[in-house]
Amino acid sequence: MTSPPPRRPIAAHPITVTVSTGRCGTTYLAETFELSFPDATIAHESLHPNVAKPAVYHRAYDARAFEPMLAEPGVRAVLNDWRDASERAPVFEAGWTMSALVPGLRQEYGDQLRALIVHRHPVQVAASFAVMGHYSLNKSPAWAITPFHDRVLYPQFADRWDGMSPFERSLYRWLEITAYGLELPKRFPDLSTLTVTADEIFRSPETLDRIAEFAGLPARKEIPQSPRKNVFRQNDVEVRPIGDEWERYDRHPEVVSLGRELGYDMSRDHLRDIVRKYQMPPGVLPWLRRASGYWALRRRGGAVLRSLGLRGGSAESSHPRSGPITHAPHAGAVE
Repeated sequence: MTSPPPRRPIAAHPITVTVSTGRCGTTYLAETFELSFPDATIAHESLHPNVAKPAVYHRAYDARAFEPMLAEPGVRAVLNDWRDASERAPVFEAGWTMSALVPGLRQEYGDQLRALIVHRHPVQVAASFAVMGHYSLNKSPAWAITPFHDRVLYPQFADRWDGMSPFERSLYRWLEITAYGLELPKRFPDLSTLTVTADEIFRSPETLDRIAEFAGLPARKEIPQSPRKNVFRQNDVEVRPIGDEWERYDRHPEVVSLGRELGYDMSRDHLRDIVRKYQMPPGVLPWLRRASGYWALRRRGGAVLRSLGLRGGSAESSHPRSGPITHAPHAGAVE
């Protein structure tokens, strides 16, 4: 069963959804646009990944696959909010958690929908996820995609999966989601898409202008940039340094091939330079903190203080549905 033609909406502003793996500069992009376009709805991860379920609905091109997604109460609430907001101004969703919704959103919004596709070097993405605890501490089947999920492009990884490290599994995540983003314009030739790299977002003001124009945001002489770029927590590399895991990249020729196709340097010397920031920092103090379990003790202490109301936040993260820009906890915090 193929999906029916997309619904043609009444005249309204564009609704732009970002397709990325995460760790691609989209928090920086959302914060930058919030500074520049206060009248628009600028959001980041409007839905928690355990609600949006991007792994469950990966490549849900058929109506039988995406209609249950659109019927999810949390998803439906956000879609209705976006439709209402788009009557007043453009809607721009920068977060990775909404990536899998694109086929269903095409049916929901028709020509109003636009897709920004963002990719980054596979080893940067995978190393960042691995030190954050993806596929080790945090591996919810709702969002941590595996070759055992439905409709995957690379099911052959199933034969390797048991012997793959968290870094390698994060490479697989990069491969599946990046390839999905690249196939969207081929699947939906009438869908308005723009593809950029994370480096272009961080380094090129012209790219920010292109994205803003693509999303229907008003022209500005200059877009003020957020001072915060890709947030990186030092405790992650002390607890889970990448070590020599990165050297296993060449066990997966599919990743190397797509990386090179996208223009990324996949040479061993270059990758060694990339992973330096994900290694255990030099000095005695990082070693002592890791050996003593300092970070785990500090985390438990913070949870106790929050449960007693002695520290801001809550033990259970709240994730606003939509509205002005919202920042979800990193998926590394998702159980």
